[in-house]
Amino acid sequence: MKKYIDYIVLLLWTYTIIVLPSFLFIRACPSLFQELGFFVQLSGQIPEFATLLLTTMALPGIGMFLLLFNRRLKLVTIWKMKSNQILFTVLFSLLLSYTSWNYFRILYSWGYFGLVLFFLFFLFYLPQVVLFLDSVNFGDFKIFFSRQPQLKCVLALSFLLLIHQTIIFANQKVVVYKEQVAFNELLPQIKKGEPHLVYRSNIIILYGNNFGIESGNISDNTYADTESVNNQFGKVNFTFWDNNKIIFQVPLHWKTGEITVWIEKQITWKSKRIKVKSNRVRFKLMDTTGSWDKADDEYFRQLKHLDKETLRVNGYNSK
Repeated sequence: MKKYIDYIVLLLWTYTIIVLPSFLFIRACPSLFQELGFFVQLSGQIPEFATLLLTTMALPGIGMFLLLFNRRLKLVTIWKMKSNQILFTVLFSLLLSYTSWNYFRILYSWGYFGLVLFFLFFLFYLPQVVLFLDSVNFGDFKIFFSRQPQLKCVLALSFLLLIHQTIIFANQKVVVYKEQVAFNELLPQIKKGEPHLVYRSNIIILYGNNFGIESGNISDNTYADTESVNNQFGKVNFTFWDNNKIIFQVPLHWKTGEITVWIEKQITWKSKRIKVKSNRVRFKLMDTTGSWDKADDEYFRQLKHLDKETLRVNGYNSK
């Protein structure tokens, strides 16, 4: 069992030391040699940089785990290292964690917690990687050329091919994820709409991102009095529209009760014009007939929590 683990460790080391740096160099070449079309075409066959970065972190970790399982190495703790090694590990961990934190959107969206998480990971991980890289020397490769060298070489190449195909499969997932993230960044997003409770005379403000510059429609799920929008949805006329804010008055076709509102606009995606929709926000149109009730009290209680701009456009003269 230990012998087979040694085989796998050697092959992981080979892929990490020889193949991955070659891929990273080819991936960087188009920016270094823009006039050489060969490098541009070749880089298109190489996995994404994010995939290569994740692989560079993952393979040594697998190799280190196998070495620990094989009892060839012991786990390194940073507090048992020399002072200069601790300083170097801390500084390099800070550099790598900050770079990775900015590159990976998921952890960046977590704020500084993601940065601290990356820093702690590298603080533990880097000493283990150094052990993995130092654990192999070229003399160890003689085990592939002892008994049945042809069979061993075939199995080794098959294993390396398996690693490569796994990386290609993971790269496809990364590409799909990056495309989805890029597409989502183009979508209009409503972060807030207020006031939530409205009368017919009220003015509503939508705050968000990617609304466009007067290039979309506001739609709702109420029955329209006209034949517009297939006689199912009502279009809302706006009085102000920019990329981050939309202002409109409560439409006449709104019926009392719950109203769902969203934004529709045209975007260019992969050289095609397509219509996209934002997320949905809800409002409640209050009935102005009848006597005063709890709903009216709730409307005025919400005024304490509205933005000054919302209060101002609705005539409450907030400074």
